[in-house]
Amino acid sequence: RLIHLRFEHAGAGRARNIALATASSPIVCFTDDDCTAPPGWAKEMTQLLLDRPSVGMAFGSVVAVDTPDDHLGYTPDFIIDRERVLTSWGPDARVDLLGIGACMAVRREEAIALGGFDPMMGPGSKFPSADDREIAIRFLLQDQHVLMTPEAALHHAGFRLNGDQARAHSKRDHHALGGMLAKLVGAAPLRTIAHLGLFLVVTMFGIAAGAVRNRKVQGLGKILWTLVGFVDGLRHPRVDGQPIYVDTVGAGAVAVPVRDDA
Repeated sequence: RLIHLRFEHAGAGRARNIALATASSPIVCFTDDDCTAPPGWAKEMTQLLLDRPSVGMAFGSVVAVDTPDDHLGYTPDFIIDRERVLTSWGPDARVDLLGIGACMAVRREEAIALGGFDPMMGPGSKFPSADDREIAIRFLLQDQHVLMTPEAALHHAGFRLNGDQARAHSKRDHHALGGMLAKLVGAAPLRTIAHLGLFLVVTMFGIAAGAVRNRKVQGLGKILWTLVGFVDGLRHPRVDGQPIYVDTVGAGAVAVPVRDDA
């Protein structure tokens, strides 16, 4: 029941596309390598979509695993406190409030029809994050709903130390967020610029509030790297005008099945 596929080029977006191409089930569930899923998690995620024909994609909660070193850093999480069904890319689907791919499920055929995951997005690619949120936005732009549910949750053990690790994580995420928004300008220009402006305003407010509270300005890198990513995204070619980047790294490469004794 388990198939291990080795791919020549790194990248979460590419790997997820291989999963879509290889799987035969109508619903495909995704998690990350530093997560633990409870028994029945995949069945529960699958059923949530099967019960809601208008929903093309679902996000569940990602709960941080406690560690003895919590005072030295943090583990990224995403807690959904109530069920919501997003029906359009409006203010309630703010780019920083969409779910994360550590607990995610999509309708396979619908995801493929959208062009799949962007191969240049996600860990291991040019824009090393946001492969999950950007395909959610493309679902919404095609009038397919996105479910945010607390019913299906798993645990994340991806601890980051404060300091260099935290800064690298923030740089990665915000550079990718800017790149994600840049490629959506052609598909939904007004909404994209509005979401970019809203994110920058909310981020600036958070920086100002933190400066007043801690008497220290922190977080300006979030704005800088979002804008850098946006510019980098505008420069990167897209596939025939679609909101998907041309894969300049792994184009034409294929996945290779790995033998059990390999």
